[in-house]
Amino acid sequence: MEWSKGEIIGIGAFAKIYLANPRTPNTPLMAVKSAMPIDSSMLHLEKDILTDLSGCPQIINCYGDDTTVENGKTIYNVFLELAPNGDLSKRIAKNSPHNILIFPTQDGKKNDVKITDFGLAKRTAWKCDTDAEARSLLYRIGFTKELPEIPHELSEQGKDLLGKCWERDCSKRWTAEMPLNHPFVAEENDSDQSFRPVADKKVNLESSNNALSVH
Repeated sequence: MEWSKGEIIGIGAFAKIYLANPRTPNTPLMAVKSAMPIDSSMLHLEKDILTDLSGCPQIINCYGDDTTVENGKTIYNVFLELAPNGDLSKRIAKNSPHNILIFPTQDGKKNDVKITDFGLAKRTAWKCDTDAEARSLLYRIGFTKELPEIPHELSEQGKDLLGKCWERDCSKRWTAEMPLNHPFVAEENDSDQSFRPVADKKVNLESSNNALSVH
């Protein structure tokens, strides 16, 4: 796919996000996450996870990846569905969920949301065959006494946290807020570099002539 890099629209923990202007006819405008190869391991992981989750209407679409050379430097790129309405943090005063993006519905009268940023995501701890269906996994989670296997390579604090969250007895299981104060999560938060929008920009699309403007 031939494309050109447009304006920068965001800065993440391990990549910068730009507008991607496709040169192929009838190809929609996209966002592209770009990183140097030495910093691209999380971006590769995000691309793999988004590929596994393709088809889910509430997960941002991934359109593939490529490698380019810019100013003599190799850059790894991942192409993503463009969210012209920005992220949800602009509409919520606190907690700033930058990984929830806003999309217009097909009729343009309402907004829908989709999840993005899977570079730091972890795959399911349940051991399933490659052809296992989601319904089967949900049944195991909801209706059996089986628990996922805690990864042996996880730290003791990580194992302790998962044990508290995976407790089958709901009276003993931790609530959604309690893990935020656990040492395992606190350490992660101390070193985290969250996504930062470059500016309060909103992308306006005009499908009739494929024009683009950024405010």
